Amino acid sequence: MVNNSQLLLCENSIFTESEMMQCSNAYVMPAFLSRLSSFDCFQNVERIQYGGEALNSKTIEQLIQTYPKLQLYQEYGLTEQSVYSTSFRVESVASYHKDLRACVCLVHENKLTLFYIANRNLPDLQWLMESRLPSYMIPKNFIKIDGFPLTRTGKIDRKNLLDALTKRENHYFSEKRAWYNTGDQCSFDKTGSIIFKGRNDYQIKMRGYRVDLVEIEKVIESHRNVILCQAIYNTEMQSITAYYIGSADKDEIKKYCAKMLETYKVPSRFMRLNEFPYTKNSKIDRSALAQQGDKIYYEKKNSGRFLFIGASSGGTFAYSTSLLFEENFTIDIALIDSGTFYHLIEKLNFDEHKMELVKNLKEYDVDAVTLEEICQRSWKTLQLLKFYEPVKSDKPVYVLSIDGSDLGWKNIAVVKKVLQITGSHYTMLTEDKNVENVLEAILNILRNLQSKSIK
Repeated sequence: MVNNSQLLLCENSIFTESEMMQCSNAYVMPAFLSRLSSFDCFQNVERIQYGGEALNSKTIEQLIQTYPKLQLYQEYGLTEQSVYSTSFRVESVASYHKDLRACVCLVHENKLTLFYIANRNLPDLQWLMESRLPSYMIPKNFIKIDGFPLTRTGKIDRKNLLDALTKRENHYFSEKRAWYNTGDQCSFDKTGSIIFKGRNDYQIKMRGYRVDLVEIEKVIESHRNVILCQAIYNTEMQSITAYYIGSADKDEIKKYCAKMLETYKVPSRFMRLNEFPYTKNSKIDRSALAQQGDKIYYEKKNSGRFLFIGASSGGTFAYSTSLLFEENFTIDIALIDSGTFYHLIEKLNFDEHKMELVKNLKEYDVDAVTLEEICQRSWKTLQLLKFYEPVKSDKPVYVLSIDGSDLGWKNIAVVKKVLQITGSHYTMLTEDKNVENVLEAILNILRNLQSKSIK
């Protein structure tokens, strides 16, 4: 020990308030910090260190607002070391603009230029920086872009990014340009060189898009009535579920995400929990959280208060849209469109299933990419139907079909009715605008079932 300091070991795995009151320096796990309803126990603490995972921005802000002189450090190190190699002083997140999602500073012609990503232009961004940084660190130019261009090796293409400054017609500023976050964590040194720091472990690729789960979590946590959020990706279902703790209802969070995130990043499901499961090391147990969420989800489904719309050969959007209706209707039925003949569910493998769909779709103008997506989605739907076992359901089953074809379902005893959604597969496959019409037709059917106008 140095400087006459003392080491205080907690009697239990979690410290008590009286124990913390005796400390001036403390190491606390982020998940535990986030769960505290009060920070009174830290009134004598001068420095808090944490590591292993990120600390949510609301907790950082509350800590620093409560104790302005508190030094807050995040520590980093290899798991194999069991110790931390370096640390970073965490300042108040109020120094960052609430609408700023990412930024890069580059030196161009002796001028510091800030390229930033945000949902809108931020005219007050320069003022914020001027109020908190010395003059020589204030960028001279502020340019909003949709993302960062990459080289073939996946690195940030600094040359083209700088060229875009003087050539505003440059294709990197075109809205049609595909932008995405590479998942690399980097910083810049004094010369403007990029220093690689590591990878974002929570970046996934879903339906051709790169999605950062941490970004989704931060957006949801920025809602005034949300305390914590964890976004978890289900590879089998190709969908994201957002689990959160807070007083906000699901519809409120869903609308907030639609406003703050690109459409493909909005989670398919939102589940409000009272608390998250934690590991022995006080980290959020994401695996247990996913299992817990699925258990709640399937229990709810098997109770009969669940709406299921499968992916038909034309309905590539169907499974995702079923989740939009889940909270708005409480009908004791199951809604299914299998995308293939029911009696073949147990007999087909994927290749045979694909061959059958290709044969059925010959008359439609479907490109290869769309066809593959249709095959993948309808196959996953069939696997879910096996799990659901609708023929054993104690509830009436309504089958929704785009063009009214029953696909063999009407011969199943529990099937009460085959309902035509709208139009035909052809119009839905060839005209994007008809997707909205299909969704509206589905909603109308659900409303009629809810009001019992459909017998």
